[in-house]
Amino acid sequence: MQTTSIRHSTSIIQTTRLSIVQSAHIAQRMFTLRLDLVESIHGMKYMPKAECPNCSKKLKPLEILKGFNDDPYDFDTTCPGCKHRFSARLVANFRNGGTAELPFYCAIQTLNGLHDKDTLSYEDLKKSYGALFHSAVVHFGSITAAFGRLSIDYPMNERIAWKDKVFGFLGLIPDGVIANVVCVSKYAIQKLRRDLGIKGFSHRKLLED
Repeated sequence: MQTTSIRHSTSIIQTTRLSIVQSAHIAQRMFTLRLDLVESIHGMKYMPKAECPNCSKKLKPLEILKGFNDDPYDFDTTCPGCKHRFSARLVANFRNGGTAELPFYCAIQTLNGLHDKDTLSYEDLKKSYGALFHSAVVHFGSITAAFGRLSIDYPMNERIAWKDKVFGFLGLIPDGVIANVVCVSKYAIQKLRRDLGIKGFSHRKLLED
């Protein structure tokens, strides 16, 4: 009886570990695909960057995101190894070959910083508040989508030629995520995907990838 119980407990632990591994894989794959989509649409390749000054551990992008406190006034992330807190950076590579390294904010800090900035044009926002602008694109896919999270209808909508740039992502990313990045309705993405005969997003696709 005890042996059976031990085997059953071991099976549960293994299943739980597998689920954790699968969840981590899905989260990492989703984040990577979304950044790839952002690059395809906006012409900017992003990579969050952080190396702990205390133990020299290089954090993965998801570790950086998980390390934030979601406090609008606390801009540090947490090293998962030694628990030291420090600032993260965001490397932005532009289509014209330029590169910038900026402070990287969490989603809560980004939204807090966008308050009262909806009167700025797209270009003025990018020029005057570069770290805020690029953090918003990383977290929400577009400036319009970021302001939308604040229930603000951003009047300076981005103009995006998107239809020929999203084909490779249809069905691999949820329709709503693609819609946010390209600043259109979720229905528009659903219709395009269905017209092309592409099945909708499922976590299984990411696990098989």
